[in-house]
Amino acid sequence: MREFLHPLAVEGFCVEGLIDYQFRQLGVDAFEMLAEVSGKEKEEP
Repeated sequence: MREFLHPLAVEGFCVEGLIDYQFRQLGVDAFEMLAEVSGKEKEEP
């Protein structure tokens, strides 16, 4: 069975410190996610 991941399905992908991300297809059945995160450490209250 073939699955499909639509780009809009991950449009709202939010993680604290995440600046940008990109998916790269590695093959017909594999991909990786490249992520750029901020270097700012979590501040303690």
